Amino acid sequence: MTEESLLSLINESGKVWICEGKEELAGFGIVDMVNDTIWALYVNSEAEDYRCDNALHDILLKWFFASKQGPIRLGTVKGKDAEEFFLRNGWEKQTKESSYEITRESYKNLQAQETAE
Repeated sequence: MTEESLLSLINESGKVWICEGKEELAGFGIVDMVNDTIWALYVNSEAEDYRCDNALHDILLKWFFASKQGPIRLGTVKGKDAEEFFLRNGWEKQTKESSYEITRESYKNLQAQETAE
C-alpha cells in the first residue's frame, strides 16, 4: 500500500482510532467503509495493560454498524493470538483461509451477553 492510498483510506473511505499508552502508541484500528473491512487492528503486546484490544474492537464495530447493516470482514494470520481473539469475540471463520466475518446481529447478541454478565 502506498502512502497516498493509505491517506485516501483514512481521509475519504475509513476512520482511524488510536490507543495511547503512557509514553507510546499502544494500538490502532482502521475501518474501510468502502470494502466493509477492518483494515487494521493492531495492539502492541507490551501494552496489553491498557486493554486496547477490546476497546478498539468495540469502537470499530460500533462505528461500522451505526452506518452499515453489515457484515464486516477481516483477515488475520492463522494460529496467532489474533485468530483466537476474533473467534472469542463473535467472528466466524469463512471458507477463505484466515478470513473472518461478523454480522450486525452477531455483534448485538455478543453485546447483550456481555451486558447480562
